[in-house]
Amino acid sequence: MDESQPPADYSDLKAVYFNGTLKRSPEKSNTEGLITVSRLIMEKQGVATQVIRTVDHDIASGVYPDMRDHGWATDAWPELYPAVKDADIVVVAGPIWLGDNSSQTKKLIERLYAHSGELNGKGQWAFYPKVGGCLITGNEDGIKHCSMNVLYSLQHIGFTIPPQADAGWIGPVGPGPSYLDEGSGGPESDFTNRNTTFMTWNLLHLAKGCYKGQETIARVHNLGHPPRRLVFLQLDGSQHTLPAAGSEVRVGERKVGTVTSVAQHYEMGPIALAVIKRSVAPDEILTVMDGDEPYTAAQEVIVAPDAGQVVGRQTGFLRGTHK
Repeated sequence: MDESQPPADYSDLKAVYFNGTLKRSPEKSNTEGLITVSRLIMEKQGVATQVIRTVDHDIASGVYPDMRDHGWATDAWPELYPAVKDADIVVVAGPIWLGDNSSQTKKLIERLYAHSGELNGKGQWAFYPKVGGCLITGNEDGIKHCSMNVLYSLQHIGFTIPPQADAGWIGPVGPGPSYLDEGSGGPESDFTNRNTTFMTWNLLHLAKGCYKGQETIARVHNLGHPPRRLVFLQLDGSQHTLPAAGSEVRVGERKVGTVTSVAQHYEMGPIALAVIKRSVAPDEILTVMDGDEPYTAAQEVIVAPDAGQVVGRQTGFLRGTHK
């Protein structure tokens, strides 16, 4: 490790864990116990995490984004799916029943599949930039079988799967203590804790882009696209002052660009030109920071985020209709 390099910053990442337990809240979930091990590692690195226990929600069965359009009276999935859209990391977790994944886990995979033919704002398949992983608990054999099922499904619909993207714990075959039961040895298992740690860090590294060959892949992916774009900013004029050229442009606390020039227009009021990262959404509200003074800024696109694209993305390719 090159100690001259600053540590990676993971605070811009979001992770969502889906718990496929069959127990409704507030009943104790052994799967959630193992989720917590991974979740705490992520949160220590500044990652925003969320756990969704699917059985607590009235999710309809089916392979369409909203099953209310297909005969179901209710469907909670459309309200839950934004958590997936916002996440960089999606971890599917659940118990083993009869040597296989739970019905809740299977239902989740089917509902994720419903969105596999959609595109994101960059014209990529909806799950293309997302990283997937898997956690399994139980007191019978089946960790690897369940993990293979989940990870195959995730990669098939577009998730990127890093090496060793799964971990789990099982007790003795047959009746016996579950992961969180007293005396089970689950939370103290060196093997489970080590592999859960490996899985979590592999998800973090890949979601952040820290992997071998990343520069080559990034060059191909961004071929023909300038990394930054020029943007016109309409500044909030309530301060009756102007920020200086060279002020930072931010989204939240993250710097995304720099102001190049500022002026007071006789009709539009305070305006500015800035160079910002191409990945910033055109409808994102920005903040210009001149020292400690913030100026809210609305964008007007001069150079589109997809400017310079030399190869169009074919839509609908390899995606059939749902059956």
